[in-house]
This record gives sequence, structure tokens and C-alpha cells, in this order.
Amino acid sequence: MTLSTSRSALEELPNRLVRGIERRARGRRLPASPDPEREQHELLGEAWPCAERDEFDGLWSGILSSLRDLGLELGRGCYGGWDDADPALARSVWCLTHHLRPGLVVETGVARGLTTRLALEAIARNGAGRMWSVDLPPKAPGLADQTAIAVPPELRNRWRLLRGASRNLLPILGQELADHNLTVDLFVHDSLHTGRNVRFELEWAWARLSATGVAIVDDIEQSAAFTAFARAHPDARALVCDAADGRSQFGCLFRRAVQ
Repeated sequence: MTLSTSRSALEELPNRLVRGIERRARGRRLPASPDPEREQHELLGEAWPCAERDEFDGLWSGILSSLRDLGLELGRGCYGGWDDADPALARSVWCLTHHLRPGLVVETGVARGLTTRLALEAIARNGAGRMWSVDLPPKAPGLADQTAIAVPPELRNRWRLLRGASRNLLPILGQELADHNLTVDLFVHDSLHTGRNVRFELEWAWARLSATGVAIVDDIEQSAAFTAFARAHPDARALVCDAADGRSQFGCLFRRAVQ
């Protein structure tokens, strides 16, 4: 075992312990909004039904078809045991990026890049904005080559991919944002879903989120971190959303003025 391998194993140990504890306590779903897309738009002050939804449906279908043409199987557990983006989560990212017109989107967890692609498509249509993604490449043979395979070359000029663990890279990115006086308008967590990691990423994002910013957290049923964070932050308006297939949940945190 090399020194770097040994260090990596030690850094992973806390996450492995937390995963084991949380896996035994999983299964607690949260009460979800009966109409989350409408609520998202109301919180943004945008019209509903959303005029962008039809465009999403066509784009989503085209993205899936192009990846299947490459011989890739898509869906739950198809990325080395991890899931590809759920369409309800992807549609929320699409609409939020359109309506927020973010100067900066930060995402953790890329995988094949379906959510990344949709955010970048919306940024391109907005005509402004950038996206930075943090992703720890999987160790399974062949999977690392599929990282962001859904993102075409013409969308990469507004995108920067940082490879590594969010716990290591977000502090570095945070310093770069501070040096350039930048804030985050949309934050998307879709990396390691332990409560320990979700809390770390949300605290990082909330300290840098703009006054009208939004944070999205995937798979919130896997720990109590999303609910605990919302309760501890009176300037956060939480919205719980069911995945399209009902098998998981994601949450949105809208920044709001404290009464």
C-alpha cells in the first residue's frame, strides 16, 4: 500500500462509518409537497404553468436517446450501482436555472452529467452564467471514462470540472470565490449522501449563497441532515419533492428574509 493509498483510506474511514450507521436508520420519508413544481415557481415569483417545461421534455428525451445510442443503460443503479439523474430533479434544475438566471451554479456529483447538461443548456439559453462541478471519479473500471459523457463540447466553455472529494475541493473553491467577490446563485448536492457530507456541503453553500439563491439536495431521505439544516436556518424555506418514480426524494432550500 502506497502512502497516497493509505491516506485516501484514512480520509474515507469517517464516511464509511457514517454510512454504516445511517444505512441502518434509513427509510424515513418526509412529507412531500403535493405540487412541488408549482410551489417552486411561486417561491420564485414565476408564472405557472411553466413555459419552459415543454422544452425540457424534448431535451430530456434527446439526451437519453443519445446516451442509449452509445450503448449505455440508464436509470436506477445503472452507473456502477449509483443512479442517473431522476427526471423530476433534472426538471427542477432546468427551471431554476432558467428563472434564477444564475451568475454561478455550483454542483457536487456529476456522474454521467445529465443534470450538469441541463443546467448548462439553460445557462446557454440565458446567455450568461457559469457552472463549476466537483466530482470524485469512481474507482470501478470504465466508469470514470463516462464522467460527464452527456455534456457536449459546445457547452463546456461555460463549465469547469474539479476532480476530487468535495470536502477537499470546496474550501479551495470557496477561497477563489472570495478572492473574486463571487456568490453562488444555485447549489446542487448530488454527491455522497451521508448526513456528515450533506451538512458540510450545505454549510459551505449557504455561507456563499446569494440573497435570492437556492440549494437543491438529492436523496434527502437517506439522512436527517436536510431537515436539521432547515430547522437550524430560519432564512431557509424548505420544499420536499418526490422523485418521478417515487423511490427517493429531493429537497429545495430557498433563501428568504428572516421575519
